[in-house]
Amino acid sequence: LGTALFRGSQYDRAADVLGEGLQLDDKNKDLYFQLGVVREKQQRFDEAVASFRQVIALDPKHAEAYNYIGYMYAERGQNLTEAVELIQKALALEPENGYFIDSLGWAYYQQGKYAEALRELQRAADRAKEDPEIFDHLGDAYVKNGKVEEAITAWEKALAVDKDNRLGESFKKKLQEAREKQLRARGESPKPKTETK
Repeated sequence: LGTALFRGSQYDRAADVLGEGLQLDDKNKDLYFQLGVVREKQQRFDEAVASFRQVIALDPKHAEAYNYIGYMYAERGQNLTEAVELIQKALALEPENGYFIDSLGWAYYQQGKYAEALRELQRAADRAKEDPEIFDHLGDAYVKNGKVEEAITAWEKALAVDKDNRLGESFKKKLQEAREKQLRARGESPKPKTETK
């Protein structure tokens, strides 16, 4: 029920139901994990981390919980050293998981380690070809490594696989600006936007 409510974006009700479940079974790692996911969606970051840490306490080989905390830290630019350590623990358990590799690359990116970030994000993109966020991260890393053309290619792939418009309008604006920058670098003028009557 908690999962169904979560999928219906009813996060407060989902959290209540999962909390009731934990009152009945406070050793259930799946309930803690799902509660962590809900708390993250509610922007209750510290509570999400606490739930995922409870999962790890119950199951020290729960790769997704390590990765989830690490990625949340990376997204927020916080505790980046610990983020890398947690994601590496996840990868020790699932070395070929493209999403975990993406998390590691993004944590390196947030640390300013752009060459390492690019290496990991290229590996991630090879393994998770249908995830637009991975290609978005890869594009950002290419830009930081001075490779605008490769960034545009990565972002175009992101756009192609972004069926649910997860990346939103700000992403499309970023891609457009990069294309215009590329044209200027070649000495060409970006085409003026035509007004429709």
